This record gives sequence, C-alpha cells and structure tokens, in this order.
Amino acid sequence: MIGDAVRELLVNDATLSGIIGKRMFPQMIPQGTGMPVIAYSIANTQPKSCKVNGEYLDEVDISLLIFSKNYGETEQIGQRVRKVIDDYSGTVKGKELSISYNGEKDNASEQAKLYGKSQSYKVFYKH
Repeated sequence: MIGDAVRELLVNDATLSGIIGKRMFPQMIPQGTGMPVIAYSIANTQPKSCKVNGEYLDEVDISLLIFSKNYGETEQIGQRVRKVIDDYSGTVKGKELSISYNGEKDNASEQAKLYGKSQSYKVFYKH
C-alpha cells in the first residue's frame, strides 16, 4: 500500500518522530490517541496506461491530516512533513515512489479543540 510507504518515510524521520512518535494512522485516529497525530488517506488513484521499464505506473493522490493542540506545533509538523516527502524519489517497502506536494489548507476541529492542517501530495509508483 502506498499509504504504508509514505507512513514509513515519515515515522522513520528522527525529527518528525521526536514530535509525533509513531502516531500516524490510516483514515481514522483511534479514540484516546495522544496529540499531535497524523491521519492519511488515499483520495484518488489513476492507473496510467503506459509501462515504464516493463512496469505499470499509477498516480495516487494522498491526503495527510495533521492535528495538534497547538497551532505552532501543527505548522512545525506540516513544514517537516513537506521537507521529508516533497520531491522524494526512491524505494520504500519495495515500492519505487516519486512524491510531489500539491498544497495545503488549515483544517481545525472546533469540536475537538484541535488545530489542523490538511496537506495533499501526488505519488507516482511502479507496480
């Protein structure tokens, strides 16, 4: 799964793991999880009809939701996430990836009293 590969890149970054630890989950954040935290989801997958070196190339849009009790921390995490994965090209968990940043927006949860940021990335991978 592409989400697992992106998670692997992020939780293995020493700076980021010093802030979020291993608190990065697919789609939903388990109840009772400490802050800050990141959730990720696949927004769209576009199969490409071309082959690259005998393998098919897919284009995947992935969204990351970053939450913290502190706005500054949310910004710090967002900047670090972007530094780690924007323009990344390499192999993770057996998948050859190329990642590019698509944009972001603030996404607070008033009900939970959390500051949030939503980031979007495009991932190309061979399979």
